[in-house]
Amino acid sequence: MFRFFIQPQLNTVAQSVLGYELLIKQYRDGAWRMPKSFSAIPAKTMADTLIATVKELSLKVGSVSVNVDRHQIQDQHLIHALIMAQAVLRPVKLVIELIEDAVNPAVTNQELIPTVQNLNDLGIQFCLDDVGSGINTWPEIKSLLPYTSELKYALQNKIIKST
Repeated sequence: MFRFFIQPQLNTVAQSVLGYELLIKQYRDGAWRMPKSFSAIPAKTMADTLIATVKELSLKVGSVSVNVDRHQIQDQHLIHALIMAQAVLRPVKLVIELIEDAVNPAVTNQELIPTVQNLNDLGIQFCLDDVGSGINTWPEIKSLLPYTSELKYALQNKIIKST
């Protein structure tokens, strides 16, 4: 069983919630835990869970972010769910955060760009998460920058700067 847990994204100056990041967890061994592999989550499960969650969040914040890996963002079931989620959330922004996990087989930036561009055209924003770790190193992500609304930098898995 999977569900999203909500982590608020805070504006510390204004002391307000800007949005929420949805963190998917799996119930196993009697507790909610991070999935062992994001790629192992069936796209339909991710999609259904996402739609059910965003219906509860619409109009409560300015944005909702969801983490995906390079395989998931290419899956047509998930793309359809992302489009549906944005329709449910509008005017709240949906932000897709590409995590740094390597996937096998590898998905190149050139394979990602048409999908990301299509999502951008539909009003879904694209963010690179944990830049500087995993495969989200600066040389590897440069070609994705024109399609990116935000970069989240990481240092040993701790966010140090967001632009």
